[in-house]
Amino acid sequence: MPQDSVMVRLPLPATGRRRQAPAETGRLLAWRRSGAGGYGPAVARALSAAVGGLDHILGGSDEAAALCRDLLRFDPPQRRVVVANCRRYLSLPVCEQVLDEALRRASDDPAAAREMAELTLELTGRLEPPAGASGLLADLQARAWACLANAHRAAGEPRRAALAFRLAEARLADGTGDPLAEAEILRLKTLLAESRGARATAEALLEREIAIHEATGHPDLLGRALLHRACLCARRGELEEAVRHGRRAVAALDRGPDRPLTALASQQLARCLALLGRPLEAQRWHAAARRLGADLDADFDQRLYRALVS
Repeated sequence: MPQDSVMVRLPLPATGRRRQAPAETGRLLAWRRSGAGGYGPAVARALSAAVGGLDHILGGSDEAAALCRDLLRFDPPQRRVVVANCRRYLSLPVCEQVLDEALRRASDDPAAAREMAELTLELTGRLEPPAGASGLLADLQARAWACLANAHRAAGEPRRAALAFRLAEARLADGTGDPLAEAEILRLKTLLAESRGARATAEALLEREIAIHEATGHPDLLGRALLHRACLCARRGELEEAVRHGRRAVAALDRGPDRPLTALASQQLARCLALLGRPLEAQRWHAAARRLGADLDADFDQRLYRALVS
């Protein structure tokens, strides 16, 4: 940022899972210094314009969640008709709620995830954001294209997935520079690289995602990325590396509220330690997973996959 600028932190709207961040986290906005050493009037005008202009598209998360549920009650073909004829669904929070639902469906119902990602793109395509909101809209569209790419990957359509990722990156370049949006796209691109057997690419993408979460301080997102790294190592038989990343994953997740994911990471660590012939350590981590309420049944691998993909 230029030295003659000032940065002001604006609170982010709590509109979806991706936005669950520490209370002090916000959007950093920069303005040029106005006059000889004075920031006040310029910042005041910019804040007034930005916040006032965004009021009609940044609503409360409860209202957005209710509108999302209402929209998704319609069958998929009907949703397009409703969106084309009813402006009440045209807001960034509603779009983000629909996209978060698409991401939740990614592992269990790729077809539904694809339809909801396409619906998000249609909704955002109809939005007319005021000055100051175009970057937020671009971020959301980038994430929607990445979600659609992930649905193509799950459907065995790697070329379509690669094209959608290119569109995601193009929209991300027009966005706010939100590192969490970039990290989400990196996470989904890692899954595509894995499916193609591109080991080095998958590792490089994961390392970039991990670095972002280390810098931004989101323990659950960091823990999930480290758990993904541990699983990659375990699948290749690199058990010592899997244990190292697994310990880091649990340490990060212990700082966050996601107990089920912490339990999965603890059990994955126990499995790797057992394969290394370290049964006492494995038993301790297995017991830790049990204390966290883990249901360590035959579906463990599927639940671990869902946690990494959704």
